[in-house]
Amino acid sequence: MVSKERGNLPGSHYYFFTPSKIAEEFYYYLVWCGHYYCKFGYDIHRDYYSPLLLVYVIKGLMRLDYEGKHYEITEGQSFLIDCQLPHRYRSTDGLEFVYFHFDGVNSHAFVRHLIKQNNSPVFQGFQSQKVGKVIYDSVTRFLNNQNLSEIECSSAIYETLCLLSVREEIASSESTPVHEAVNYMKKNLNRQISLEEIATYVNISPYYFSRIFKSETGYSPVKYTTKLRLNLAMTLLKTTSSSIESIAYEVGYSSSASFINSFVHNIGISPNQFRKMPI
Repeated sequence: MVSKERGNLPGSHYYFFTPSKIAEEFYYYLVWCGHYYCKFGYDIHRDYYSPLLLVYVIKGLMRLDYEGKHYEITEGQSFLIDCQLPHRYRSTDGLEFVYFHFDGVNSHAFVRHLIKQNNSPVFQGFQSQKVGKVIYDSVTRFLNNQNLSEIECSSAIYETLCLLSVREEIASSESTPVHEAVNYMKKNLNRQISLEEIATYVNISPYYFSRIFKSETGYSPVKYTTKLRLNLAMTLLKTTSSSIESIAYEVGYSSSASFINSFVHNIGISPNQFRKMPI
């Protein structure tokens, strides 16, 4: 459908969707999506709108007011907001963007988590550009009358959110304290390493290191180390005939009992049950 909203230029188009009961109960689903070309004057100001909004700026500058803060989103950046909170976004001349208005099971909680993890509703870098491609490709399919199924729409929405959940510092090859710490953890899984030791290795105080590590990964250093150990343990259980005790020591546990307790607590079954489980 061609957009005739104030500030929209020729070529802008959008599409509305009515989700099935199955989609409302089980999927993420599109409510509205589009591709806009705008001049100064495009201005959306709402106190409340039920769906969520994900925007990727292709060209130009978009201004966003959200939760008492002002943001400027430029080419290659995206923003994600819960429209149930007061918000305003508006264009400058020469703006081009694509967007998803969406909803679905746990989608609002997921979006709030992503914004909190990012310390901002604005996302940038390579992950944001990947998000833009997913939205652009989806909207272009609707433009070309190549409709997406509800499952395909749900997958596209979920893919964008998962892309935004990948912290740029961890995903990139650039050396950062957190990136260096993760590599150090991986190289020393076979022994006990303390928070203080890791912090010393990256030359940061333990308190500050713990804060930035959780901010960038979503885990405390201790929980992240446990995750790495159990991931390796599951691989060893499936690919070797090593004893439970041997695997426990290889992944850094002081005894098979502590390894089994940790495995059951985090995975939900015992190491032996996991080893016998078909995959």
